[in-house]
Amino acid sequence: MMPKRRLPRSVQLGAYAITAEGAATAWRMWRTARRRGASPPRFCADAAETARLVLRANAGAVLRAGRDHFHGMWVADVGKAIRGARLALPAEYLEAQVARMAHESARLGRVPVVFGPTRASDVPWPRADGAPWLLHAAHALGPAFVSRHAEALGRVYEAWARRDLDDATGVARLDVRGDWMDTVRRPSSTYNAHCALHAHRLAASWSWPRAQALAERAEDHLLHARLQDGSFVEDARGGPALAADANALPLYFDELPREILQRVAARMAPLMRPFPMRVRDPPRGASDVPAFARLAGSYHETIWTHLGWMACVGLRRQGLPWREAATPLVASVAQEGTFVETLDEAGRPFASRFVASERDFTMSAGLGLELLS
Repeated sequence: MMPKRRLPRSVQLGAYAITAEGAATAWRMWRTARRRGASPPRFCADAAETARLVLRANAGAVLRAGRDHFHGMWVADVGKAIRGARLALPAEYLEAQVARMAHESARLGRVPVVFGPTRASDVPWPRADGAPWLLHAAHALGPAFVSRHAEALGRVYEAWARRDLDDATGVARLDVRGDWMDTVRRPSSTYNAHCALHAHRLAASWSWPRAQALAERAEDHLLHARLQDGSFVEDARGGPALAADANALPLYFDELPREILQRVAARMAPLMRPFPMRVRDPPRGASDVPAFARLAGSYHETIWTHLGWMACVGLRRQGLPWREAATPLVASVAQEGTFVETLDEAGRPFASRFVASERDFTMSAGLGLELLS
């Protein structure tokens, strides 16, 4: 049995938990931004083959999220990349990584944000999407894997449901604000709500207690409280802003009524131009961003390629035209010779004074390979 590990101590800076891993990541991000004009190593022009090469290059002691500054294994990133990663990496390697995350999370009583070779931590704060993406990764590895690790996975699901969910709605409570967008703390984001529905659906397929009831409540809440004028609102506050993650996810998961998903795809179209996909229309104001996070500039208001690849996979699942939508992303891989994290409006890797786009980005490479294969 592996020794019990605890989350490292952290220092609180506003909403941020400053840990050793977080501080190291921030330092690497600043260093990347400082040398952003440097010519990156190139893989090749073929996007599918480049995806395989990126995933293999990042598969070390942990499946790194990227090359330059994201050296840890983010749970959500592995979940989003897993279907493509299975086409590039040995099953034994992926099973060992997901098993480690499941068993350590079960012992800790919650899913940490990121795993390093020896310890886990929250960068930059706890999130509510880790457990759903961990269950998603387990499901992608097949029923035999789920059966072998059912006890740990069940404990992860139950602890997450108790810790983060509103039992009446089946989705994250209003005070639960952590998700992938780690410069903005959104109250019960619709992204988290879609992740919750997906987790309940998986748990119900494994006949876990309470999961089917929670799935029904989550779907009802999404369709009656979060759907507005043909698209999903960004978070529990509602409002007219069109948010990419609130609408790409339901297409990707494909678990809601088809007629609704077809309308969502149509409403999402403006975010797919000029590149898939812009995070939000209109961009949020500075007052919505914690002061410390403003150093990142428009990092979370720019074009996030993993959401673009995810949306294209969703369009394909809906039987809708997807090749034209994916063309700018494929062209970006050919131009940069790798998968990048974020793009600016001109289609070049995003860069601000303190933050520059990650390269060899595992999440986008996995989703890209899932689409193109």
